[in-house]
Amino acid sequence: MSAVYGLTITLNYYKRYWDDTSGDTSTNDWGTSIYYFETDHEGNAIRQLQVFQNGNVLKYDTGYPEDKLGGLSAFPLDADEYEAYRIAGKEFERLWLTTMYKKFPEIVCTEDTLWGQPQLEGRRLTVGDIVSQVDVN
Repeated sequence: MSAVYGLTITLNYYKRYWDDTSGDTSTNDWGTSIYYFETDHEGNAIRQLQVFQNGNVLKYDTGYPEDKLGGLSAFPLDADEYEAYRIAGKEFERLWLTTMYKKFPEIVCTEDTLWGQPQLEGRRLTVGDIVSQVDVN
């Protein structure tokens, strides 16, 4: 349970092995994965991790719900179906705090392109070019 603005909220935590690859061209060769979910009392995902066999991690929450590689579960998890996969909140929290995931994976640094400056993948447009065009008044 968690208290927010004086309200008690019941959170649920689950860990479920997925014995197939993603099928997505960007992540398919990362291997099988384990999903970790933090859900509210209705089964809606609040935070989610997907830990792949090769060690890569995708990490989403309500503030960062999706990117080009995946996203937070769009459908509530069925409590009856997921009961067998329940874990302690401490296990989820430890993993959440100790895993790193590069938000905005479309921003890359490539030594041989644009002198290694951060850029949008597949484009010759640097992050600096974009920032310089934003009015910061």
